[in-house]
Order: sequence, then structure tokens, then C-alpha cells
Amino acid sequence: MAQETKYVHLFTPFKIGKLTVKNRIAYAPVGTGTSTNGTSAFSVAEEDYYAARAKGGAGLIFTGSTQTDLEIDKYTPGALGTWNINYNPALYKLTATRVLDRVHSYGARMFAQLTLGVGRNSGMKSPSPIPTYADPSVMSPVLTTDELKKKIEYFIRGAVIAKDCGYDGIEVHAMHFGYLLDELEMLISNQRTDEYGGSFENRMRAAKEIVEGVKAACGKDFPVSMRLGMKSYMKGFNRASITGEPEVGRTIEDAVRVAKYLESVGYDLLSVDTGTYDSYYYCYPPMYIKMGVNVDLAAQVKAAVNIPVIVCGRMHSPELCEETVASGKADGVVIGRAMLADPDFAVKAKLNRADEIRPCLSCNFGCRGRMQGGLGLSCAVNPTLMHESSYALTPAAVKKNVMVIGGGVAGMEAARAASLRGHKVTVYEQSGRLGGIFNVAGIPDFKEEDRKLVRWYEARLREQGVEIVLNKPVDLDFILSVNPDVVISATGSEPIVPMISGLDNPKCVGFVDAMEGRKEVGRKVVVVGGGLVGCEVALNFARKGHEVKIVEFLDGILKSGAPTPIMNRLCLEDMFEELDVEVLTSSALTGVNDNGAVIRHNGEEVEVKADTVILAVGLRSRPSFAPELEKYSIEAYSIGDERAVANIYNATSNGYEVGRSI
Repeated sequence: MAQETKYVHLFTPFKIGKLTVKNRIAYAPVGTGTSTNGTSAFSVAEEDYYAARAKGGAGLIFTGSTQTDLEIDKYTPGALGTWNINYNPALYKLTATRVLDRVHSYGARMFAQLTLGVGRNSGMKSPSPIPTYADPSVMSPVLTTDELKKKIEYFIRGAVIAKDCGYDGIEVHAMHFGYLLDELEMLISNQRTDEYGGSFENRMRAAKEIVEGVKAACGKDFPVSMRLGMKSYMKGFNRASITGEPEVGRTIEDAVRVAKYLESVGYDLLSVDTGTYDSYYYCYPPMYIKMGVNVDLAAQVKAAVNIPVIVCGRMHSPELCEETVASGKADGVVIGRAMLADPDFAVKAKLNRADEIRPCLSCNFGCRGRMQGGLGLSCAVNPTLMHESSYALTPAAVKKNVMVIGGGVAGMEAARAASLRGHKVTVYEQSGRLGGIFNVAGIPDFKEEDRKLVRWYEARLREQGVEIVLNKPVDLDFILSVNPDVVISATGSEPIVPMISGLDNPKCVGFVDAMEGRKEVGRKVVVVGGGLVGCEVALNFARKGHEVKIVEFLDGILKSGAPTPIMNRLCLEDMFEELDVEVLTSSALTGVNDNGAVIRHNGEEVEVKADTVILAVGLRSRPSFAPELEKYSIEAYSIGDERAVANIYNATSNGYEVGRSI
């Protein structure tokens, strides 16, 4: 029997100017990195991508950042993975209209996000000669007054094209993340002496001229939103402040002043967040930063203006979103990564099926990590992202009996996909629970979503009728006795144990035993290994009040194993500094004794006093059954960490690929 949604406030319509939006959930302006030639055309994959999020229940959808400039900043086509609305208006309109038709079919509204420019973030022209992002030795070229006016002219021209396409409004990209409009407003980056520098009103002049120009060209009722950063979290250029103090960029008090001004000159909506590229981990907060990190700041902006304010920043649960709107801290929420993980986030919440939402881990491995490598948008837990049609599951022509050996993430994803295709699937797990090494990874308080993902998989497998056999070690004789049509070997990985003296010393503990509480961990802790495993173990115990040191063989942390997204690395480094975690690099553990760890550093052996030495040097693949089965008439595959130790993205992509193909 149908019931009223639990999230009443979240699914109440609201207005942006005279435009009505059906609910309070907006899909964030996430760039795809796959637009056709980076010029003016939406690809078919992008059509499917946006349509999936509209079908999934979002009330408002923003495009990714769309270029408007044709001559001032020399963009390399495709370099930013976005479009240029002015480059070929006819082609843009042709493909955008298809996207809009599909999005509007589901009752969603769609705004084109248009950019004035990205400034120093990509080495483009800036208001003043300021250090470029990530290379402070290079100064940004400076915009002349005429060039800035020309950019504003191109922006307004792009807004007219957007309206002609049928967009319901536009969003101005962006007075956030340290982009050009951000640089113009902030004193740290604007030392101009012309009409766009000096006073607050002058520094806001470009934002004012944009909205006035758009309203004049598109009509006063055409909605215009501004993406606004409420706090920069900057100590300086290329220097983050994890606590926000000292702040040399925008403070919340500055943001309130900016918000009031934006309302006064005609903006209809504020979409708020925090961070700049200098504090990258606030732009794309990893799991180490709390859920809803920006909500309380948003409440201060909302209290100062009458136009609607929507907020993003790890808004990953319907409960958090509902509370944010119900409490009046914001008028709506902006969800990005959580709707990459599950495009049906909104509709599942509305139908009181929130437990079916596939959780976003805030790991950044698939989305920002892959984008930074020029590989296009993807997701660590959703293998079909950007391939919603071409990579979808189809019924198997021949139904097979499939044995999955190992109930970790790779094995569970393979079982899920194969089962949905109609195969009879049985998962054999030698321990008493599903999840594999992910159960250990999910122990820290900041890894709650890891634990949710394991529960999500278990629930999906059981509802799909997958047989799960726990506490069942598997060997070759057992496989042959079952005689399956297909074996998917996903035995996972196990901790590496270094060959050192003192492994039997009571102070020497493996990270699994330490994390699961099987061995007592003393106050003074040495974590051996500065890869991702070691760093997360160190953060876990440092947050619990232990005095922690990390011993790392290489010359820096997070340099081994699968690449760690830059925002995650920067966040961990700054958190270690805040928590007084000492990192001893270029140091090798040679033994453990009654005093603690013995390490070799600069050619000398020294003791590092510790109550507990935790071994966290990484993982190695377990043996695969696939090679043993080559001589038998059994189709066999090796996936996940068993094939190559990597990360969650590797596990799910391996599992889905094999599960969808057999």
C-alpha cells in the first residue's frame, strides 16, 4: 500500500524566481570529460547520463561548466572536458535540445552552467599577476579591461543561446573554487586599479554586469543562479587551512556580504559550497571530512537573503538532506557524487526505499581521480556511469551455473551482475561474513559508507536469490565436485608481513588485528607503511587520541600502490599535521623489540619508542583458482585484488565486467 514519503520537506516544490521546481534535490554541475571534441556537442553518452538523473528523480539538473569565451583564453578543445556554447551554436543547440527533451520528460528543470573563465586554476588569464595553481613559480597572465569586458559580452551571448535551446535558466560559474569571478572578488587575487578592482563594488562589478546583461537579453524572469563559495580555507596560494584559520581568502562574513549583494543586483538562486583549488579537499571532500560539512555555513547565508539557497558538500543521505531543508538551514540540496553512485537517489528516497540507495564512499577514485588522469568521469561503485545504455545488463541467452569464490566487493559485484542477467549464482566465502578486506577498511568512524556498501551488496544479493555459503573454504576437489559452468575466482588479498626480527614480540601487531581490536593498541603507536592502508590506520588511531608516528620506506606518503586522488592526499597530510602525526620517510623497519620499532634511517639504525608497532605495509594477492581450472572444461576468471591489488574502483569494474559478460 502506498505511503507518504518520509522526506516531506525534501519533496516539496519551491520557486526560483517564477520558476517552479518539483522538489528540493538538485543534481550538481559535474563535468563529464567526454564532450565531443570539447567544442559544442553533447555526446550520446552525456544524453543518457543526464536523462538517467532526471529519471532518478532530481528536480533540478545543472550541466557541467560550459565555456563561453572564444578568443581571450585559449582553451585547448577537450582539455577541460566541457563544451563551448558559442563555438558552434547550431551544433550545441541540436545536441542540447535532445538532452533537454529527455530531461523535461521526467518533469525536471535544467540550467546551463556557463563560465566566465577558470583563471589561475588552469593557467588562464587572471585579474592580477598571481601564482598559478600547483606551480607558484609561474604567474598568471593578466586580463586587460577590454578583455574582461569582451569575456562578459561572450558570456551574455552564451546565455541567449542557452535560453534559445530551452534551458530553464543558467548558473554562473562561478564565484567559488578560485575561478575567475572568485579571483575578481577576493582581495588576495585582485590588485587591479581599473573599474574592476579596489572597492567591494568594483570587485563585484563583473558579476553585476553578467546578471544585468543576461536579464536584459533573456528577460527579467529568466532565472540566473550563482555558484558561491562561502569560505576559502586558504592560508595562501597553494596552501590550505584545514581548520579555516587563518583565512586569507573569503570568510563566511565576506560570503554573507557577497550573497546580499548578489541578491540586490538580480540573482535568483545561490548554490553554495566551500573551498578553492588551494584547499582542494573542501571542493571534493573525501571521507575524512564529515557529512554535510557546509550546512551550518549555508544557514548563515540563508538567514541573510530572501532568494533560495541550496547547499552541497557530502549531502549523501536522504535523512541529512531532509533535516537540512526541514530545519530551514537551506532551501534545497545539491548532490553530485552520491548521484554518480546511484542516479536513482531521489526517487528511491521519495518511495521510502532509501536503504536501496547504493552509497557513495567519497573516495574520489572514480570521479575526480580518473578525471585528473584525463580518463573521463567514472565512479568507484557504479560501473555503468557514462555508459548507462551501452554498458547496461542484458538477459543472458544461455543461463549458467556460476560459482563465485570469495565474498569481497569484486566477488559480490560479479555475483550481482551475473544474477541480474539470469544466471544461477552461488557465492562461497571462507569467513563468516561477506565483505572481505573491506570489513577492515570500514572500521574507522570516517568509513561508515564502506560498511553501508557491504550491507547494500548483501541485501541486493539476497533479494536477487543469490545463494550465499559462509564459512566454506574452497579447494579444487570441491570445485570439480560442484562442476559449475563458470568459476569467478575473487579470493582477494591478504596483508604483507615484512621479513624482520621481532615478529613474535607482543608489541608487533598486524593492522587487521589492531583495527578489529583483537590485540590491544597502546598509547604510543608506530604505523609501518605510508600507503593508503597505513595512512588510514594512522588516522584512525590518531583521532582516537593515540600518539602516532608513521614509518615509510619511500620519500613521501601515498606513493605506493594505486594512485591516491590529490584531494585525499592533501587532506591526509594536513590532518596529520593538525593531529601531530609524525611521518618518518626514507625509513625502513628492521625489527621490533621491547622498546618499540627499530628503523634504518640515513644509514643508521635507531629505535623509535612505541607501545605498539602496527604492520600496515600493504596487501598482496591471494592465489587464484583460475589457472588450475585451465585443464578442465570450466570457464574461469580471476578478478579484483586477486588479479591485481588496487582499490575499490578496480574491484567493482572487474566484477561488473565479468558478471555482465558470461
